[in-house]
Amino acid sequence: MKKKLIIELLSDLCVSDGGVYNSAIDTDVCYDKEGFPFIPGKRLRGCLRESAHDLREWGYVIDENKIFGVPGKETNSSVVRIGNAYLTDRKEYDELAGNTKRHSLLHPQNILDQFSYVRTQTALDYESGVADNTSLRTLRVVKKGLTFEADIEIDDENENEILSSVETCCKIMRHMGIARTRGLGEVKVKVEKCKTDQAKHIIELKEGSTRIDYRIRLKEPVICKSVNGEEGRTMDYIEGSKILGLVLEALNKKSISYTDLTSLGKIHFSNAYIGKAGKRYVEVPACYYSIKNNSKDYLDYSIPGCKAKENEQPSMMKHRYIDADTSGNLQTLSVSTVERYHHSRPEDKGIGRALSNNANDRNQFYQISSIEEGQEFFGYIVGAPEQIKEIYSVLTSLDTAYIGYGRRSEYGRVEMEITRCSNTGENEKESCRRLMVKLEAPTIIYNDRAFYSIDRKDLIKEVNSALEIGEEVNPKAYINYTTIGGFNVTWELKKPTLEVFDKGTVLIYEFAEPVKVALGSR
Repeated sequence: MKKKLIIELLSDLCVSDGGVYNSAIDTDVCYDKEGFPFIPGKRLRGCLRESAHDLREWGYVIDENKIFGVPGKETNSSVVRIGNAYLTDRKEYDELAGNTKRHSLLHPQNILDQFSYVRTQTALDYESGVADNTSLRTLRVVKKGLTFEADIEIDDENENEILSSVETCCKIMRHMGIARTRGLGEVKVKVEKCKTDQAKHIIELKEGSTRIDYRIRLKEPVICKSVNGEEGRTMDYIEGSKILGLVLEALNKKSISYTDLTSLGKIHFSNAYIGKAGKRYVEVPACYYSIKNNSKDYLDYSIPGCKAKENEQPSMMKHRYIDADTSGNLQTLSVSTVERYHHSRPEDKGIGRALSNNANDRNQFYQISSIEEGQEFFGYIVGAPEQIKEIYSVLTSLDTAYIGYGRRSEYGRVEMEITRCSNTGENEKESCRRLMVKLEAPTIIYNDRAFYSIDRKDLIKEVNSALEIGEEVNPKAYINYTTIGGFNVTWELKKPTLEVFDKGTVLIYEFAEPVKVALGSR
């Protein structure tokens, strides 16, 4: 069930983003990169949960943990999904800004000034009757009278009962944001019907297709937690396991389990990497070296005889995503990330701020790193025709998808679009004298004793076996390493943290005579 929350500002509002602006504003509001203010979904969820808590204390029967989730729980336990609240006329504003071709007057701060203004406040010395030294503070507030709307989705068998509880919470929700007891943050909230989604273009599935290529457009920031830094740091790509989880969640509703899916044959979900103009960019090969003080040229050590000139200082290229044209020129693309600040308040409502910096304490101030919305990522799925048929039916039936962490509010909303269906063909051996093998994703290798290994000999042995060539063949290797981990939602346990071979790792083979190798389907 899809609905929308309508939030009308009956007074000025300050939903703080935890930051400052140019040392001129001490407390700023939340606004997007275009300059339009918004209300984060997590703030809405927190305020509605607070209303549910009040209702329960007044004797109203309501399961706030089921509706809004269990605080601090890793898994998505909530049956209600609340998105960010944006201005009701946001689409019209975007069209107007687009028609003006982003004139310099449409700087984000100029746009923000149309919907907000700055207040000043100070503290008084009651003995002298004058302002305390260094007590002047500036506060930006969103103007009263504006209306915001947020998408809300309910995924439960008793959706009408859940909706009734949410509507009741909205009726008693009267304030939000900071300085609620000082005239700010008075709101009126109600639930309304949601407009029907427009039909999307769907690529036809060809008979016998074994591969689906897809595009992911980020409509909200997406959190792909990194093993280093947890919430404070995100990976810059979308793991294939997240797409697998999305597909399995939908298949489970059709009574198709992971075992049923894999029993039809081998299946592979690639990582989704950033791209543009329909192209999927990939990690730069570890055999590519940049040249100091030369941003145009580079050295490709996979080419026989390639070496630096006497006055050149080569160094391995840093992590980046690239696409090479027919002339060998590299087009690079970076992933934009965004930091957002959050806090959880103490149970004592008289305290309106976080009390602890301890990561294990619920009453804390913290930040979350995420992949910024508006970007596109590309990936593919390879499997047997029966598997691809089931996955195709899932992807084409999803109006909107949610991936990553925090997807029950504020994060993770994406649009998935199938861009191509094709047949990868049979695995055949091809004859070659030179061959470059590049890892397109982090790779876990086991040694002969069944332990995780980062020994290049074990990697070479694994690749040689896949290519169906002798173990004695020893290629030239350019190695990248990384650390992986994660969290198993089903078991509610952390995965082991491992050091593995990273994407971009390259093995270069040179044979005296042409050799047939099993390149496999690509």
